This record gives sequence, C-alpha cells and structure tokens, in this order.
Amino acid sequence: MKIQRSIIGFAQLSDGSRRKARGTPRRAAYKISRIWSSLMPVILILLIFVVQTFGQEYPITDRSLAYTTAPVLAKGTLQVEGGYFSVNDLENMEGLNLTGFSSLTRFAFHERMEFRVTMALNSFVSDPSDPSTRTTGLSSLQTSLKTNIIHESTYLPAFSLLVNMEWDFLGKAVFRPERPAFLFRVIVEKVLNHRFIAGTNIGLWWRDHINAIPTYSFSLRTAIHEKWALYAEFYGQNSPVTPSENYVDMAIEHWIFDDLIIDLAIGKGISHFAASYFVSLGAAIRFSRTE
Repeated sequence: MKIQRSIIGFAQLSDGSRRKARGTPRRAAYKISRIWSSLMPVILILLIFVVQTFGQEYPITDRSLAYTTAPVLAKGTLQVEGGYFSVNDLENMEGLNLTGFSSLTRFAFHERMEFRVTMALNSFVSDPSDPSTRTTGLSSLQTSLKTNIIHESTYLPAFSLLVNMEWDFLGKAVFRPERPAFLFRVIVEKVLNHRFIAGTNIGLWWRDHINAIPTYSFSLRTAIHEKWALYAEFYGQNSPVTPSENYVDMAIEHWIFDDLIIDLAIGKGISHFAASYFVSLGAAIRFSRTE
C-alpha cells in the first residue's frame, strides 16, 4: 500500500490503494469526535470573551498542524519543536490510522530568514485487528526557508513567504514522494487590539504527478494568561484529482520556562473524505544566542 503525505501533515492513500481500502465502511462518529464537536462552540466563545481580561503577548511556535506563523526567529536562535500525533480514519475509512512523532528544527541565520528541517517517524495501520498491516518508518525529509518580507506595523500586517522541498531520497518508500515535491506558501498575519493574532496561509503544492494543489489555512490565537495561550484554526486543501479535505482544530499552549513550551491540540475533519479526528501533544525548546 502506497501512502502519500497530505499537505496538512497527515497521509493520503494513492488512488489504487484507495480503491482497495474503500470496502471498509465507516462506523458512526467516534465518541471523542462527538464530544469535541459539541464543545468547540463553547471554547470559541471563551476564546472571544475570556481573553478580554487576560490577553497579553506570548511567544509563538510553528507547532500548528497546518498553519505557519509569520514571525522569523531572532537571528542566531535555534528552536526544536516536536511531539506525538495520532490521526484516525484517514479519508473517512474506519481503521486507517496514522500515529508517530514529528520534529521541526528551525535556525535563524538572518534577521529576516530561517532555515527549517522537518522529519517524522510514522506508523500506519490499515486494520487494527491485524498486526501484520502495520507499516513503520521514517517520513520523507523536508527542508524549507521562511522569509519575512514586511514587518507588521500599525496599519500593515506582517507578510512572509515559505518555500518547502520534500525530498525523495530519504525515508521509507511508502512515506516519501516519487520525486521531489514543492510547496510555496504566502503568510499574512496581524495583531488585533493587542489581544488576538489573526492570520491566513495561502499556498500551492506540487507532488508526484498531481497538478498544483491549492492549500489554505486560517488562524486566530490569543493569550488567556501570561503563561497560557489558545488558538483555533480552519485549514484544508483542494486537489483537482482527489476529494477536498477540510479540518478544524483548537489547541492550548503552556509556557513552562522562557525557552520551553508544551501544547495539546485536538481537531476533526469536517469534509467527507477528511480524517475522522486527530490529537497532537508536543513541546518546543529554544536555544538563543547570548551576546
């Protein structure tokens, strides 16, 4: 079975594998998915109103599942971000689950540029009742460059670009592309009323023999305390040859020390061929250059 990486960080089946797996019917939505769906409107209301009392500035990472922030790390800073993830019912098919550990290493070599390396250890299970259907291995290697073009000002949002290459020479064959894949992403972000940070990513993704795939994400984040932050996101992709995938998620971050943050994210698919639900738990640590 050939696994194709989704632009939003999950996996897709190749067309041939999708036809083979389609025979497994999807059961009713998981209990956790139903609970999260009912709680999400309440959390959104809290996100809007509670922060009016506690909102303030806080450090931001790129631990989001599909959204890239506009700021670049301070020159000379190394930041390592990673954690555990679990994605259930890929492409709306019961039992097609992906778990693993992802890592993102960022280094700012210029005041407006940072170099990034992404890898993951994936474990894919097509049938939980059959251990022989588990496939485990490294994902493809990805390298990227994020460049800040315009700093945020009173009237202008921050404007950045991300160029990402996914290579075909490293990682387990089922988790890497047949040839190098390319992603180009435009990032626009603005602080609102000193409490909220709103932003959007619009991009194009070229992978294997598929034409350019439009990708999009929208984010709203805020601090609820000097050490706690929340964010909500909507994101997806619209491929010309495969069904569209759309997701929503919410996450909470806790800044333990000045250079260490932990986070928990929960989300679900909201389109027919999206994954049922997913969770992510991770951390980020920053190593700043001392003058």
